[in-house]
Amino acid sequence: MMTLVMKFGGTSVGSAQAMRGTAVLIQQTQRAWGQVVVVASAMGSKPVKVTDLLLNGANAAATGDGELYRQHAEQIRQIHFEAIDGLLSPEKERQQVLADNGTFIDRYEALCKAVCVLGELSPRALDAIGGMGEQMSVRILAAYLRELGFNSEAIDATELIVTDDNFQAASPDFDATREKVEGRLRP
Repeated sequence: MMTLVMKFGGTSVGSAQAMRGTAVLIQQTQRAWGQVVVVASAMGSKPVKVTDLLLNGANAAATGDGELYRQHAEQIRQIHFEAIDGLLSPEKERQQVLADNGTFIDRYEALCKAVCVLGELSPRALDAIGGMGEQMSVRILAAYLRELGFNSEAIDATELIVTDDNFQAASPDFDATREKVEGRLRP
């Protein structure tokens, strides 16, 4: 059986309404293909993109600004919680996704606080912060797809993609990545 990988950008997962439309496309495609793997970006639509908020807050923290990253964290929390509230109805699932995303936002704030204290934003920290938006959006989308009856699981790219330690300019290890992908995603 062939597997189709579908990639959705930030606008396609930028709100509850956008995720509903994305889910329809996934449903139609899955009927035709059978096995579908969905890759989603961080939530983003004009004028607010979650990745921009994450990175701008981290960069501000590196200059000693301890307030902007907190404001961005609250804005990110609001964006995600609105999507969760607009999509998820089973209380257990909703509470789990709220908790998971809350943990990511708390981690973001902790990293930014450390960056602010150190006055330095390392490439490793920047990579960790920059990927949090995707980690949050995939949890919302996967939960919504489960609610619609799909066998859906959020998997972080960090579980599948193997790179060297050249943060901000890493090179992939294709063989190790292929092995992880096949081991994790094959039915």
